[in-house]
Amino acid sequence: MRGVTAHPVAEPDPGEGTRRVVSALVLAPPALFAVYFGTPVFEAVLVLCCAVLAWEWTGLCNVRRLFLIAGVMTAALGGAVAATSLSGTVPALGVVLIGAVVVLGAAIADPQVSDARTERALWLVSGTVYLGLSIVALTWLRLKLGDGRGVFIWLLAVVWTGDIGAYVLGRTIGGPRLAVSISPNKTWAGFFGAIAGATVVGVATVGLMRAGNAALLIAASVALVAVAQVGDLAESWVKRRAGVKDTSRLIPGHGGLLDRVDGLLAAAAVLALSVGLMGGVPAAWM
Repeated sequence: MRGVTAHPVAEPDPGEGTRRVVSALVLAPPALFAVYFGTPVFEAVLVLCCAVLAWEWTGLCNVRRLFLIAGVMTAALGGAVAATSLSGTVPALGVVLIGAVVVLGAAIADPQVSDARTERALWLVSGTVYLGLSIVALTWLRLKLGDGRGVFIWLLAVVWTGDIGAYVLGRTIGGPRLAVSISPNKTWAGFFGAIAGATVVGVATVGLMRAGNAALLIAASVALVAVAQVGDLAESWVKRRAGVKDTSRLIPGHGGLLDRVDGLLAAAAVLALSVGLMGGVPAAWM
């Protein structure tokens, strides 16, 4: 990591909203296409995303052999997608573990001379494990559940609508900051905007799916969007440690792919763990 850099509260950019809308309109259709049709489109799109995420995370860690280490991380994440699709979560977790060990070796061998070499290696390993677990969760949710398509679309709706609610209310109302030392532009109004958005999705899902327990499904939607907001804050903290505003400039209005899917990764991991512990999706949810 490059070190901590203080970022002042940014002035609103009048063109940011337009760029965000255009980017969403461009990116949402292929994402939904992949989710709807599943294998092999879903895996192909997810592996491509893995390559971008690996490149962005490696860039945050400021290594000299960026492409080498990013390639190793991409192989680990892509291998986890394939292993989950073909064999299940246990082999996939083994792939993630082996990938993390290889990434550690590549990081230690990096010629970048610095007192922060150990710290960079730990961040690279942590990124491989975190991204790997989240990627396994995403793959498992879509391909290994009985109604993986429906669950995944619900997850996307919760996270995306929560993001919209957070952005709109945060920019419109403003007010007290949620975590100024981590992300100066996030507000409590934005947080409750996300909760409101998830509540709307929960209510709409109850109506569409005729779920038996409306309160449970709405509560699950709200809990997931809260996890997504925590994931967003966690990624902001990592960027602050690295001294950067965005993980890349890949997506206009959003920054990098990791900036766009940070909440989704966290929510998917928690949802997959919850569903796994319960032995499947409760009938009252969907």
